[in-house]
Amino acid sequence: MSRFAAGRLERGLNKQRSIRFIGERRRKIPPGESVWQHVADNLYAIRFKFFTLTQNVFTGWTIIAGETTVDATGETNAGSATVEVHAPNGVLVATACAQISGTRFEL
Repeated sequence: MSRFAAGRLERGLNKQRSIRFIGERRRKIPPGESVWQHVADNLYAIRFKFFTLTQNVFTGWTIIAGETTVDATGETNAGSATVEVHAPNGVLVATACAQISGTRFEL
């Protein structure tokens, strides 16, 4: 699991997390890195990098970068981002636009 904090790099643990996108079956997400940088007021620039593996073979990485606004309570955030998918040799193979939303939770 990755943790995110303003201005700090947080590394994912060695355990894989799972995620499901609408219309897809649940799949594993390997560890990654992220950075949040305070821009102004409640606005943050964010950048995530996830390394992708298939049957323990490195298949490239995905970078998600954008901006998100945290509400005044610090409980939710929303924004937009771009997604870049790279092959193992660094070649950009796909791009997409994304919407960001989040809710604070306690473990």
